[in-house]
This record gives sequence, C-alpha cells and structure tokens, in this order.
Amino acid sequence: MKGQNILKGFLILFSFISFLMLFYITAFAKEDIIEGSIVCVDNDRYGKVNTITKYNSCGGVLVVLGNNSKIYALSGSKSDIAEIEQSPDKIKKLKGQIGGNERAWIFNTSTLKPIEEKQVPHRIKGDLYCLLPDSDNKNIKAIVSNESCSSHEAHAHVVSTKDGEIYTIHGDESKISDLEKTSDRTDVVFKGSLKKNGSELIID
Repeated sequence: MKGQNILKGFLILFSFISFLMLFYITAFAKEDIIEGSIVCVDNDRYGKVNTITKYNSCGGVLVVLGNNSKIYALSGSKSDIAEIEQSPDKIKKLKGQIGGNERAWIFNTSTLKPIEEKQVPHRIKGDLYCLLPDSDNKNIKAIVSNESCSSHEAHAHVVSTKDGEIYTIHGDESKISDLEKTSDRTDVVFKGSLKKNGSELIID
C-alpha cells in the first residue's frame, strides 16, 4: 500500500513537471525575435518629420527597421520603451510578438500582453507620411508622397499633427490600402481608436 502511494505521488509529480515543461515550450514558441535598428520618428523644431538613429530619448514614436527591410512600429509599456530609448545600442535583437500586416507591422515587446485592438475613439488631423528604408537599409526616410507608397514592399505610415504629435497608423490592410489610394496627404482627418500608449491609431 505504501509503495502504491509513493508510485501515485511520483506519477502526479511527473505529470505536473511535464505540464510545466509543455507550458514553457508552448509559450516560448509563440515569441518572435527580430533584429534591426531602433529609429526615432519625430518632428524637428521646424515641424518637419525626421528619422533619428542616435538619441537618448524620443519625443515621437519608435520604429524598428528590421534586417529583413521590414518596418515595425514598436509597441510596449512606458518602462519597456524608456529602456529601449536609453540603451546605447540602437541595433539589437528584440523579443516579443509580431502583429499587423504588410502595410502596418507592429512589434509588441515581450513584457506586454497583446494590446486590445480597440481603445478610445479618436480623431486626428495631420499630414500622412510614408516610412521607407533607405538604399543601404541603415535608416528610414519619412516622405509626404503624391504617389501611393504601396509599390514599395517595406513601408509603414505615420501622421504628424500641427501640435507636434506623431502617431503610427494601423488597422485592416484594406482600409490602409484605401488610404494610400487617396490623393490627400496634408491636413487629412483620420478617425479611429487609440491604443493604450496613446501614439497608435487604429483606423476605423
């Protein structure tokens, strides 16, 4: 009887350890890793949108120019973003979760649960910029183009408002495609929902 209890206890312990290992492996498998340059997209004192590769803090938004030439808007908690901003190494590997689509990739940092898609209804007015990698994939160009940037495989979008705020644009790929097809690039009204960090607009 005593031997049976020991065996039963051993089986329970083994099952529990197996469950923990399976949980760990599953959680790890869902984690994405990207490597690239962390670029700050911000307004200069003249109101022009610039991309900066050397900085200690970013007043705009952070994006990752991946070694695969894709551009990811960086999403995370304030502490995560602050840690990345203050790191002297602006070319690094990041662990987290990739979301979005070909017109608006998002990279959520690993300490953050996936952000809810809809938050506070919001309306902004500003200029629509297309973010494109430069020829040597070392930095990002921010341009207001009269043509759609959909012809470029690696691109993303930000909006710069007159009060100096920068927003990254996300949402359904077809809705962003419709945005690209319009001729309006300046003083455009965008309607959507803000994510928790206040700098990511989900287009309605």
